[in-house]
Amino acid sequence: MNRNPLIRKCLAFGIITLFIGNGIISTIAKDTKKQLPTSRGDWLYVGGSGLGNYTAIQDAINDSSDGNTVFVYDDSSPYYENIVVNKKILLIGEDRYTTIINGSGNDIAVNITVDNVSMTGFTICGIWNNGLKITSNHNIISNNIFSHNLYSIILRDSSDTEIFQNTISNNSVGIEIQTSHNNIIFNNIISDNTEGILVWYSSLYNIIQNNIIKSNHELGVRLSTTFATVSGNNFSNNSEGLVLSYCSDNFVKNNCFINDGLYIHESYRNILENNTINEKPVLYLEEKSNMFINDLVGQVFLVSCDNITVQNLEILYACIGVGLVDTVDSKIEKNIFSNINNDAIFIEYSENIAIENNTIESSGIYTLRSQHTTIKNNIIRNGAVYGILLYDSDNNTVSNNNISNNKIGIYLLDKCSNNMISNNKISNNQYIGVIVGIDECEKNTICKNNIGNNKIGIHVQSNQNLFFQNSITNNDLGINITSHSFNTIYHNNFVNNNRSAYDNANNTWDDGYPSGGNYWSDYIGGDDNQDGIGDIPYDIPGGDNLDNYPLMSPYAISQLTIEIRGGTGVKIVIMNTGLTNVSGVPWEIHVEGGILGLINRTRDGTIDIPAGGTISVGKIMLFGFGPIIITAKVADEEKTASGFLFLFFVIGVK
Repeated sequence: MNRNPLIRKCLAFGIITLFIGNGIISTIAKDTKKQLPTSRGDWLYVGGSGLGNYTAIQDAINDSSDGNTVFVYDDSSPYYENIVVNKKILLIGEDRYTTIINGSGNDIAVNITVDNVSMTGFTICGIWNNGLKITSNHNIISNNIFSHNLYSIILRDSSDTEIFQNTISNNSVGIEIQTSHNNIIFNNIISDNTEGILVWYSSLYNIIQNNIIKSNHELGVRLSTTFATVSGNNFSNNSEGLVLSYCSDNFVKNNCFINDGLYIHESYRNILENNTINEKPVLYLEEKSNMFINDLVGQVFLVSCDNITVQNLEILYACIGVGLVDTVDSKIEKNIFSNINNDAIFIEYSENIAIENNTIESSGIYTLRSQHTTIKNNIIRNGAVYGILLYDSDNNTVSNNNISNNKIGIYLLDKCSNNMISNNKISNNQYIGVIVGIDECEKNTICKNNIGNNKIGIHVQSNQNLFFQNSITNNDLGINITSHSFNTIYHNNFVNNNRSAYDNANNTWDDGYPSGGNYWSDYIGGDDNQDGIGDIPYDIPGGDNLDNYPLMSPYAISQLTIEIRGGTGVKIVIMNTGLTNVSGVPWEIHVEGGILGLINRTRDGTIDIPAGGTISVGKIMLFGFGPIIITAKVADEEKTASGFLFLFFVIGVK
């Protein structure tokens, strides 16, 4: 805070005097309060048994003058009042545990409207009313308990106020700061609130320092402001420790996080230094390029970065594992995430991000307003809500992931368009395998997925999407389309669902003749002409929709994944994770590079692969030295890897 040193010394002396005086007066009061029949001099007493004691705190304040002290005994506690402090006084409670002010209704328990007020030694509580509101400057709030309030402490248009050594717990919001500057919040215990501390826009140069901030249900501290300092705090077991949202130019340093950490949303030019989570560093990078991150860190946030690779980390017990904001051309690969409170991987306003080969336990992946993201070959299971959430994100690819035991497998929400969801195994999710909705999620393609053992396989709440070649099995309801039209559904296999489909809108359920529609295991029609198409349409419950050309046998769906491996030469490993055998699959492998670019080799062919089978093909023996690029193509799948050729051996393929 930018204060005159003399003023700081005077304030320090005043605080020390206040505590010494408070301790002496409290001790004397406990021994002599029956012998104090009247208020004397600058002291006014409330709640004692002698003559002249006030019965209401507000009456004593009304009779006080600037500079007086109002001392409140606990004999008549709790005091059911809504107090307005409009005098420059010291308001002292006998014992903070037993001197209770309980505001009534939805009003404010204590409202400080003038400068230079000190309040200490009270419990401020209510049945979810507001506790303390300050609309003035240079106040001191210390050694109080605030509990069971809606907003415990509100600073509005208040500056140079000090809040310290208070216990603030079990409120909806602990402290809220609006349009208030140069305040300091230090040495408090802030716990078990819904939200701990909120610092909103147009509140400058506030300090949050050396507090214990723990077990707040949604967040410990939120900064939506500039030039704040958050330092030396102990955060633990909050859903989110420190949230930086729509903020800039703040200082965050020397904080210790246990089982929570940072969450950053649309925030730039902040300085974060020497913060730890679970005794590991919190890594924050802004405007950095061309880096590999594979160190021992507990959380990673990248802001406005380019070409960063985050790999081979194990991140546990954080609110976010890896977060990207306004970052491009980067990779998150081969990491392990477990016991993450919210999202293992969170990206927003980012482009060309590859999220591959990660194992995510108990959380998921969230992309917000991001494009051209590839989410591939991940294991995502046991998440609290979703496995993968795309929110207002276009032109992304989600493929070859194993997504299980979440509440929702994959969720497309709010203007998600032109996304490809393919070749995923989506199973045993509590509610829904795939949701396409709400609000203009259009022109997405959902194909070649295994969607099984969910309550609902696919739930559609948007228009103009394409669903084909999915295996939808053993769900309570295979596909559910509600009040949205112009979707196309064909060449899917609906097998052993309790109910195959529901559609109360206007959608297309086949690809015409002879291509056909879908396979329905509960279809009861015949095929007299043996053309593989049912003779009567399949009726889609819910409206007037028909599959006019139901298939008599399951559609042959192959689901191929490929790996490139080195060793003595290079080869392709092809896996058919689908339910049907495939034959005549074209493949090609090409290798180029080495010293002087002398290596340029290609092999190709076709292969038959049974359902569930794995086959190696295309081995190319090489001799040379230097970096090489390997490209493999199998049917419609293509994959590129780099490696290093050392004589006959190919090493470091990735």
